[in-house]
Amino acid sequence: MDDAALAAEQLSLCMNDQRISFALSYASGAIFLYDFLLTFPDEMSHMWRFKRVRAGSILFFIARYGGFTSAIICFLPVDVALGNVRTCMRLVTIVSSDAVLAVRTWAIWERRKSVLLLLLCTALGAIGGAVFILEKDASTSKMSPAISPLLPNLCSYIESDVTNLWSIPYFLTIMYETITLVLTLAQILRWRKRIPASVRSSLSDALWKDGVTYFAFMLVLSIINIGLVFQVTLPQLRSGGSQLQTCLHSMVATRIILSMAGSSSGPKNIEDGSCMTLTTLQPIHFRSSSTRLSYA
Repeated sequence: MDDAALAAEQLSLCMNDQRISFALSYASGAIFLYDFLLTFPDEMSHMWRFKRVRAGSILFFIARYGGFTSAIICFLPVDVALGNVRTCMRLVTIVSSDAVLAVRTWAIWERRKSVLLLLLCTALGAIGGAVFILEKDASTSKMSPAISPLLPNLCSYIESDVTNLWSIPYFLTIMYETITLVLTLAQILRWRKRIPASVRSSLSDALWKDGVTYFAFMLVLSIINIGLVFQVTLPQLRSGGSQLQTCLHSMVATRIILSMAGSSSGPKNIEDGSCMTLTTLQPIHFRSSSTRLSYA
C-alpha cells in the first residue's frame, strides 16, 4: 500500500470514528438536557426548599450539574484543556451518582459502621485508581493528527499515554456498583422475610427495582466502554461512550432522589433509613406534561 492510499485509509477511519463519537456525545447531551427540562420543576419544588444541608441534596446538585456541565461541553470544540475539564467533570458526576446509592445502602442498613467502612474503603480504592488514570491522562494529553503532522486540520484527536488503562475505571465502577447492589438486595431480602406483606413498605420494592435498573444500565455501558477501550484504534469513539455513561449515571441517580423527595409518605432523603412499613413510595417516572412512562 503506497503512502497516499495509507493516508486515505487513516483519514477515513478517523472521520468515521469522529462522526460516531460526535453522534453519541450530541445524543447524550440532548437526552440529558431534555431530561433536565422535564425534571427542573420537580427540582425547584423539592430540592430548593431544604432548610438545612443534607447529604442527598449535596450529591443531587453535584451529580445534576456535573452532568449538565459535561453535556454542555459536548457541544463545544474540544482542545486539550477543555478535554481535561470534560474528563474531570465525568469523574465527579459518576462518583457522586454512585455515592447516591452508597448513602442509600448505608441508610437501609441502619447506618451500621461496618457497612459504612466497607463502602468507604471500596470507594476510596475505586476513586484512587480512577484519579491515578485521570492524572496520567491529563499530564500526557496532546492533539495528534490522524494522518501527518503536516496536515493537522484534516482530522485530529486528543491522545495520551493512557490507552488500555482506561479499562481500569470501568472495572472499578462495576466492582463498586456490584457491592452496593448486593448489600441493598441482601437487606431487602431480610426485610421481606421479617416484615409481613400486609404492612411492608413499598420502599423495599422501589429500592429493589431502582437498584437493579441502575445496575443493569451501568453494567451494560461499562462493558461496552471496556470493549471500546480494547478494540477501537482511535480514541474519539471512547469519548462518546463515556459521555453516554456519564449522562445516564446523572439522570438515574438524580431521579432516584427526586422520586424519594416527591413521595407522599415515607423517607424523603436518601440518608433516612426509617419508615420501612406502611409507606408508599412513588416509582421513578419519565414524563412530560402529556405523557408518563414508568420503569419502576
